[in-house]
Amino acid sequence: MKANFLLKSAMSLLLAFLCAHSLHAHNDSTTAYLGVWYQHVSKKKAKFMEVPNANDNGVLIEGIAPGSPADLAGLEFMDYMYEFNGVTLSEDVDWDDLFDEMSPGESVTMKVVRQKETLNLRANLVSRLERQNGHYNTNAFL
Repeated sequence: MKANFLLKSAMSLLLAFLCAHSLHAHNDSTTAYLGVWYQHVSKKKAKFMEVPNANDNGVLIEGIAPGSPADLAGLEFMDYMYEFNGVTLSEDVDWDDLFDEMSPGESVTMKVVRQKETLNLRANLVSRLERQNGHYNTNAFL
C-alpha cells in the first residue's frame, strides 16, 4: 500500500515537472512560428524522389497555413528544404533544432527545391501568440 502511494506521488511530481517545463519551453509569445506542416526526408528517400541537392536530413513541406510567414515567403506544398539560415541540413544538423533557436521577428532564409529548380526564400517569423490571435491556421506545427 505504501509503495503504491509512493509510486503515485512520484508520478504526480514527474507529471507536474513535465507540464511546467513544457509551458516554459513553449511560451506562445516567445516561440517562433513559420506556418508549415512537414516531414523529415532521408537521403535514400530524397534520391528516390530524384531531388537535386539531396542530403541526409532534408525537410519535405506537406502544407502551408494561409497567410502565414511561410505562405508570404512563397513556400509551397512539396518543396524540399535542404538549407536553413545558411546551414545545410544533415544527419548532424536537424531542422527542428535550428528552428528552436529562432525567435519571433527574425528573418530566416531557406534553400528549397521545387520541381528540380533551386529557390532561395526568405520569411519573417511571428510568435505563436500572433498565430493564435491572427488569421493563421492554428494546427500548423512550426
